[in-house]
Amino acid sequence: MVNGAHGDSAPQRGVARLRRLLRYTRPYLGRLAVALFALFVAAAASLTYPNYFEEAIDAAVTKPNANDRDATTGLLLLVVLIQAIFVFIRHYLMSWIGERVVADLRVELQSHLLGMSQAYFHRTRTGELMSRLSDDVTRLQSVVGQDISIFLRNVVTMSVALVLLVWISPKL
Repeated sequence: MVNGAHGDSAPQRGVARLRRLLRYTRPYLGRLAVALFALFVAAAASLTYPNYFEEAIDAAVTKPNANDRDATTGLLLLVVLIQAIFVFIRHYLMSWIGERVVADLRVELQSHLLGMSQAYFHRTRTGELMSRLSDDVTRLQSVVGQDISIFLRNVVTMSVALVLLVWISPKL
């Protein structure tokens, strides 16, 4: 068969694998929800910069009022601080979840290997198994702890930007 053993296409198999991997995040749904909330706040904060820069330039050039300039600069610094805090929270929690998922996966894989027959270990070199296990689990840690977070950040930023674009100028 061209598409695979069961007639599945490659994207469907990839989604199924991702779903299977994400089931390991179930015990950490609370932290995942906090990380996603932090993701939304940080993305929204990053999209407010143009508005504050516009106000800061207006306060400095068109209406040179020290109070307006100070207030705008203070608001801009507050937005930067909020974004930094929520980016840290998101990054910390997603990294923590990635570490926990990898630990759970390693325990499951070790338990599975311990249940294998002696004949299996005679056919397969143990060093190769351990090397593959370590490499594959480390790659999964990168996917769960970083890549999914970066993907979601970009999707959320694009979505919020499109909403803001329509809100600012529906004509666009």
